[in-house]
Amino acid sequence: LLQSTTLKNIIFLFSIRSDHRNNAARMMSSSKLFSSSSEKLPIETTTISLGPINVESIEIMLAEILTTQWGTGTLRRFAQVISHKTHGNPYSIIQFLDMLQMEDFL
Repeated sequence: LLQSTTLKNIIFLFSIRSDHRNNAARMMSSSKLFSSSSEKLPIETTTISLGPINVESIEIMLAEILTTQWGTGTLRRFAQVISHKTHGNPYSIIQFLDMLQMEDFL
């Protein structure tokens, strides 16, 4: 695929958890994939590191997602609980909210 002459643009997206113990090995493996091909093709790589979502952003997200009217204080406390439970991880936040919805808590 990387050696194809007919492809003009292709995007590879890798997602690697920073708290994973094999993170360094995974990063080395993916960088070798591109470095071995870069002699033949011009390949750009960009690393984007995402940190945890803060309580204020979780609160805004909740206000947009939830259809019922919640008081500002209640919504803030709920955002704090979610932040504590998920450590602000966006994927974990969505999974947590999905679980709450499946259990009819939302």
